[in-house]
Amino acid sequence: MTESRTDYTVRRASKRPRFNVLNAVEERTLPPLVLRVLQAHIGRLNAITARSVATQLGMHGRYDDRKVRAAAALLRKDGKLVGATFSKPPGFYMIANEAEWRDCLDELRGHVIPIWQTYGDLAHSGERAYGVALDQMRLEL
Repeated sequence: MTESRTDYTVRRASKRPRFNVLNAVEERTLPPLVLRVLQAHIGRLNAITARSVATQLGMHGRYDDRKVRAAAALLRKDGKLVGATFSKPPGFYMIANEAEWRDCLDELRGHVIPIWQTYGDLAHSGERAYGVALDQMRLEL
């Protein structure tokens, strides 16, 4: 297998300030390390927690599980099929086939839709209560 020289720098469309979990060096170096660990965890039944990935990489800081999650997100942006599950066993894994890919998307959709519905309900309630119309928010993917 050849090693990719992908630049894992995060590019955000939003201009809102966000808490950066990874510094510039970590954005470049951590995703390939996380990928190496995840390649030993093929399939949903072999999922590994972010904390366990961090431990395998010798990371012992307070927020290292967040760094692993951020690295996994960067890997997905680069086209890697990194799955995540909240059911047993919870954690990250490399998606093995189309069925797992679809299952992962279904599980994520089950978390996104209720949050989006809550946002809409609260936005409408606030518009009625305060007489302010919000600009229609676009869901940036």
